[in-house]
Amino acid sequence: GNGTNDDGAMPPSAGGSLEGDTNEAAPGYVEVTDNQVAGVIEGDLFKRTDKYIFYLAHNQLTYFSLDSDSQTIHHCYTLVESDKAIKIHQRELYLSADGKTATVIFSYDGYVKVVSLDVSDPANAQKLGEFTISGRQINTRLSGDKLLLNTRFEGTRDAKEDELYKYIPYYDMGNGAEYVPAGCIIAPDEISSQTYNTETMLDVNDFAHLGTLSYLDNFLNLGWYVSENSIYMWNPISITTDKVTDGSSVKWMRYTGAEIVRIEYKNGTLLEKGSVTV
Repeated sequence: GNGTNDDGAMPPSAGGSLEGDTNEAAPGYVEVTDNQVAGVIEGDLFKRTDKYIFYLAHNQLTYFSLDSDSQTIHHCYTLVESDKAIKIHQRELYLSADGKTATVIFSYDGYVKVVSLDVSDPANAQKLGEFTISGRQINTRLSGDKLLLNTRFEGTRDAKEDELYKYIPYYDMGNGAEYVPAGCIIAPDEISSQTYNTETMLDVNDFAHLGTLSYLDNFLNLGWYVSENSIYMWNPISITTDKVTDGSSVKWMRYTGAEIVRIEYKNGTLLEKGSVTV
């Protein structure tokens, strides 16, 4: 995809049918994104239908009518309503196969927000659903009716007892924040970092939360690949040694391999299927 690229904040106090089909003959939607895997759609800043071109500008979704002689770009939806300057981080856009539903994902002020919009009449877009998760956006994909969201949350070790939101990731479907359950957090025997790499799956037909898995302890996830059935992440393995330079000893880190984790999602749940080290 071609989306563009601050944690620990409490989230603001959730949708449309997205088929995720690359079939260009489907009514409405016209594929313009260079997807890497058949059946897996990548988010973009531009998406189009047979009537409109949608563009996800910095803080707003805009559209241009292909049926009009006018070259005017129209406002469709504002991501964050504010009188102050807004700094949106990474953002991506998806459209349904019929071109009537848009899904917008963006990072802002320590959380990631997913918004489902009815854009059948872009001049009067209606919000259908909303999902918020703490952290920042790393990757997204759409496979069938499943939206896959990869985020990273940097916890704070010196948080107070009543500041749980500062060291455990949480999400909100619109009914109040919920922390990622302990049974959905995968951690090593010895924890050296409060960083969580989190995988979330949403059903874009009814905007249901299908599951979340969170990897604790600085799982860097330097690679993320989605097939029609599984998510693959790889985490580098490194060693630190002393290196003598000009008579001075310095710490030197080098990569010696990688751990590759596979998560299956095809049955509507996130299920870790193990890992290999290479």
